[in-house]
Amino acid sequence: MNTISVLIVEDDIIEALRLETSLEELGFKVLPVADNVKDALGLFYSTDPDIVIIDIKLKGDKDGIDLGSHITSDQKYEKPIIYLTSIQDSLIFQRAKATNPHAYLIKPVDPNSLQRTIELALQQFAGNKYGFSNNSLDNGIVHRESIFVKKGKKMIRLEINDINYIEVESKYCTLISEPEKFLVRKSLIDLLDFLPPQDFQRVNRNLVINLNKVKEFDLDDMTVTVGKSVLPISTKYKKDLVKKLGCLQ
Repeated sequence: MNTISVLIVEDDIIEALRLETSLEELGFKVLPVADNVKDALGLFYSTDPDIVIIDIKLKGDKDGIDLGSHITSDQKYEKPIIYLTSIQDSLIFQRAKATNPHAYLIKPVDPNSLQRTIELALQQFAGNKYGFSNNSLDNGIVHRESIFVKKGKKMIRLEINDINYIEVESKYCTLISEPEKFLVRKSLIDLLDFLPPQDFQRVNRNLVINLNKVKEFDLDDMTVTVGKSVLPISTKYKKDLVKKLGCLQ
């Protein structure tokens, strides 16, 4: 599991420090700060941030909008971007808007607004990239081979393959990993849309297991060992489980 990483591109040292402090207090991982487009691109490709916050006015011939345009047009490495500026100019706004940013903030930025903006930007980015609606991403955000889940006030990245199994309770699901568990306010039907179907299998009414985490199973006792847990298998799902595991009998 990894904390959301943020790349700050800001040429004002004091403002960069404020942002860095606020983000760290909110639980985000702050990467080294860049103050120009060239250095920012180097950090972007070397650190692979989850999101980039860009001041529009930067040192050098190119500004933050040039940087944002490069990031959002790179289909292989595209990430969500948030523009930050103290300039309230309609022409600059229109130019920035053309690069498809996920948010636009006016300095000084309130920490609570910053947190909400980052979460919404990640949500919007995931929805656009993977074809999910915003409503389907209320409590988890698809991102490559992982999802973002809430832990206190923070959004934590949980690798999908770190999930051992899922406990189902009505409109809630609990993702069980080692050593943590995460409560997600989603029904199982909604949650399964986020998971690769070839890797997850329901074994009874209240449990879905990660097939990659299966150590052994006993068809006489009707149990399956996932990680350190021994879980019951119902007759209804026995055949599908055996088939998916590719058992040679």
